[in-house]
Amino acid sequence: MESTETRFYKGPNLLTYAAGFRFAVKPCAITEIWANQPKDTARKAIELIRASVPIWPESELLKDARKVIDHPAPLDCLINILGELLLRDFCSSPQPGRFWHKTNGQTVYFYYCDDEIIGTTACQFVLNLLTEAATAEDIGSKQKTAIFKKYIQARKVSVAKGLSQSSIVLIREALSRNIPFIRETTPDYFVQLGYGKHRQRLLESKTSQTSILAELSRNKLLTSLRLAEAGLPTASTRNIASAAELAAVADNLQFPLVIKPLGGSKGRGVSTNINDIETAKAAYQAASDGRTAVIAEKFIAGEDHRLLVVNGELIAAAIRIPGGVKGDGKHSIRELVSLLNKDPQRGYIPFERLREQLIIDDRTVQLLAKHELTLESIPKNGQWIQLKETANISTGGHSIDVTDEVHPDNKFAIERAADLIGLDVAGIDFISPDISKSWRSVPSAIIEVNACPGLRPHLGADHPRDVTKPIIDTLFITGETGRIPCIGVTGSVGKTTTVQMLRASLMANDWQVGATTTQGIWINDQIVSEGDFSGGMAATSLLQSSKIDVGVFEFARDGLVNFGIRPEKLDIGIILNVHDMHLNQDGVTTVEQLANIKGLVARNATQLAVLNADHSHCLNQKQFCRAQRIALLSLSEDNPELIAHGKTGQPIAFLSAHNQLVLIDKRKIIGRIPLEDIPDSHGGAFRAIALNCLASIVALHELKTPFANIKAGLTAFRSNPITNPGRHNLFRQLPYTLLHIHCDGAAPAREIVELVRGLPITGKKRLIVTEAPNRSNEYYAASMALYAGNFDEYIVTQELHNLRQREDGEILALLKEYLVAAGVAADKIKCVADDYESFTLGRSGLTDRDLLVANLGQKTVMSQIPDLEVNYH
Repeated sequence: MESTETRFYKGPNLLTYAAGFRFAVKPCAITEIWANQPKDTARKAIELIRASVPIWPESELLKDARKVIDHPAPLDCLINILGELLLRDFCSSPQPGRFWHKTNGQTVYFYYCDDEIIGTTACQFVLNLLTEAATAEDIGSKQKTAIFKKYIQARKVSVAKGLSQSSIVLIREALSRNIPFIRETTPDYFVQLGYGKHRQRLLESKTSQTSILAELSRNKLLTSLRLAEAGLPTASTRNIASAAELAAVADNLQFPLVIKPLGGSKGRGVSTNINDIETAKAAYQAASDGRTAVIAEKFIAGEDHRLLVVNGELIAAAIRIPGGVKGDGKHSIRELVSLLNKDPQRGYIPFERLREQLIIDDRTVQLLAKHELTLESIPKNGQWIQLKETANISTGGHSIDVTDEVHPDNKFAIERAADLIGLDVAGIDFISPDISKSWRSVPSAIIEVNACPGLRPHLGADHPRDVTKPIIDTLFITGETGRIPCIGVTGSVGKTTTVQMLRASLMANDWQVGATTTQGIWINDQIVSEGDFSGGMAATSLLQSSKIDVGVFEFARDGLVNFGIRPEKLDIGIILNVHDMHLNQDGVTTVEQLANIKGLVARNATQLAVLNADHSHCLNQKQFCRAQRIALLSLSEDNPELIAHGKTGQPIAFLSAHNQLVLIDKRKIIGRIPLEDIPDSHGGAFRAIALNCLASIVALHELKTPFANIKAGLTAFRSNPITNPGRHNLFRQLPYTLLHIHCDGAAPAREIVELVRGLPITGKKRLIVTEAPNRSNEYYAASMALYAGNFDEYIVTQELHNLRQREDGEILALLKEYLVAAGVAADKIKCVADDYESFTLGRSGLTDRDLLVANLGQKTVMSQIPDLEVNYH
């Protein structure tokens, strides 16, 4: 049993409203066994799960085997249960998996997760386990051992590729407040909370608010000296420059000592309660490892406490208990360790769960020997046997919450230490025999101040303490979400121009704008990257810029189908239209399916969904929208859907019979703009531009833009190589008139013909045309039929670098054939195999009375007339 048709969605998609991993399972011999013998196979699967997946008790369904065995579809049930079980430790929003049965017999499954590799790993493990259950006659030790090894490997991959536990719990707290997150790709252990100008960053518990003074905490010696200078209790730390200095340092501090690395963490290389020089030498070697600087400090007898200070306030305190076991009078120490490590909360991989495995090593044996014990010794019932010198959770320790017992003097000292080192989030190690007593009355010391403290001592304590809320509070005050307004634009025609119109208008109203289109990525009027950047990946990249306070993003079909939508929530979602373009791609065969894809943009809008009331497929998405408000657009004031919607008080925008762009909201006319005042309408002749304007008007209005400002912005916008490259760019300063367009299919061809008819051209009209190679022949025929009869001469061409499945020259022959079939004389058509050469030919022999319409790429045109772009700067 194998997965097929795998796909990772980075945001809401056609299956669900969240990111996750999709895969399909086709009918095969294994699924046949599950179908014919569901109860027996499910029984074997549960036996295998309970023997090889230590965390199985955390699933309520798996606790009651009968519920799974009697389930009408046990295979689907187990795929979902196991997927969630494996992923919940590594996901921001763990949820049960989902599945859909298809008519062709295959089943599609969906795992909610934030990372493709982790989702893939979980899928592979689950299918391997359920395949083994189906094929094995009996579940023996061989099968159990093999699957357990695969489980361990899967967990290793998830720990390596996933975020830390501290990062995940902080993300979950942020999401509970509607604060979005982005996992940064370089490096991938950084997390961004919020968007644009509100962004904050996390490195586990270290935040972007951390002072530069925090670097001091990396040097334990300097930290100790600074705290001592301030009169705080420390352990008299000294530097050990070499092993030869050990005796002098020991003489100065007096035994017992602690020896540890200068900049270590997680308890690595730390030796405590050293009472003689020989032990000190061994401890020095363990701490330095031949490379690391080493320090010594006075050993303070007492409990090891970890205290968490956030924004200057102590919020949690815990006693950390070194790894050890409690005797029962029956089992040896080795056996007790084995029993302890079976606790699922200890995991099997370092940093997998809130506690760690207790690992027996040479230091463990040495510690036992000090007390005349061995691993085979059998402790008395209730006798505590300490097996680790340090109390770190990472070395198998555990913790007990004592937040409510901290003496006020100790609280003040701890909070002052965090302030002196410059930490907004600090983990402070404090030794005291009794934390409820002042450090002034009992021997106590601040041992370390940590800049990126693990949260496990508090989250995994006997009484867990919520420490995530105060940390997020330091980044976002209550009620703030860290979001900026985000506008998504989709449709078959006009997406790019609408985004550019909005970008220009928002800039004119003092917004700092990030925008993505099929032309590139913009921050205000600066193009950051050229190329097709429609879709969520580019939007996510822009949202990481602190320079922007509003985002306008184009969403094309392929990105929505293959990757989902990012950001995961839009304030405003616009669907301009739905035409029969892009059919028979990605399994899309009907316009209804295409409308459902583009509907993602409106369905994921929270504030305003904008729909074209002139398109039934577009309008049909209205029933699925979840936005607070819905705006309808129409190029006719008599549209009955528009009129009925307006009567409800919802916003509507339309082109009136008098060629005016009208906005009505709450049954009141907000304003009017004559279409002829829009430069790209060319005096009102190009009515198609009205739809772009109407969409822009309602979006700007929703952002509280005064209508006078909306009008000023739209009437100032003109498409040219700088503001809107390759879209309706009209050049009159050449020896001829040039109209540079991007046209794909019959719908935009109809608009271009309308525009050409409205231009005051007295000479000949010449068209250079090509079509996308991954369209159907019928698609080409429809476009050529519209062009036919509206130009005097035709040049058909192709993009040699983008032929895809077509043969060289195939598109040329088809386009010529369909033009001739539509009535164009063959001698009026020229075929040029290279798009660059087609433009060279197309420009020749024209006068100032003539028009050249070039449906070509931006680089092809600008490489031959570079001064066009310069003139627009």
